[in-house]
Amino acid sequence: MSTYSDPQALTPIERRGRLWLKRDDLFHIAGAYGGKARACYLLARGAELGLVTAASRSSPQTSIVARIACHLGVKCRIHTPWGSATYDIQDAESHGAERIGHRPGFNSVIRARAEQDARLRGWTHIPFGMESAVAVAMATRQAANLPGDCRRIVVPVGSALTLAGILWSLKTLGNAIPVVGVVVGADPRKRLDRWAPEDW
Repeated sequence: MSTYSDPQALTPIERRGRLWLKRDDLFHIAGAYGGKARACYLLARGAELGLVTAASRSSPQTSIVARIACHLGVKCRIHTPWGSATYDIQDAESHGAERIGHRPGFNSVIRARAEQDARLRGWTHIPFGMESAVAVAMATRQAANLPGDCRRIVVPVGSALTLAGILWSLKTLGNAIPVVGVVVGADPRKRLDRWAPEDW
């Protein structure tokens, strides 16, 4: 197993000029890369029948979950909004996933349908956005190798789970360096209230 296929191993931090880059994109399993692939793999281990998830049509989560299901030798069902298949959906289907499209395709609808589907089938549910204590714990662990001379952290904020993990790691270490979150998705404040330290 490659070092970067071990979900417990720290991915490296590399220097580029005056910047340090956390290379969590180097983690890989079954052709899926990054922190969400790590979280999915850990959430899926032990699945005996199949994986069920919900995601937007443009989300790589469809591909990640399907690839890991294929790797584990179990079935996969993905719930998405109705519409044409995107690259990630096509990739998921090529790895054996069955897609279930919904009208209306609101996030609340597809999330509820996926949870119900998993419960009725007895399959393992992979949460929308990988939102879970597992994902936050892994992000917290990955922040452990921050360099000592780091003066500020800049992180993209989609699901906000990586940011929550970083904040937990800094709080545990008593490190008060500033953190800048660049929001690239929906408003993350409710998820930060759920998963980040209370004083985030």
